Amino acid sequence: MRIDIRRLAIPVVPPEQQRAYGEAFQMRADFRAELSRVATAGNVLAGEIGDGLTSDALAITP
Repeated sequence: MRIDIRRLAIPVVPPEQQRAYGEAFQMRADFRAELSRVATAGNVLAGEIGDGLTSDALAITP
């Protein structure tokens, strides 16, 4: 299958809609960054809990 790029149409999006898309993508990027930050904090916490358990700094009481 061949595509003739001379026949393709490039859509023109109004500036208001472009801004809305830009804001949505920025929110998505911020969300992903926050998820990454939380995941890192969770991994650090899990490691510290493991360290506390193996060094008897955290006691388990039945």
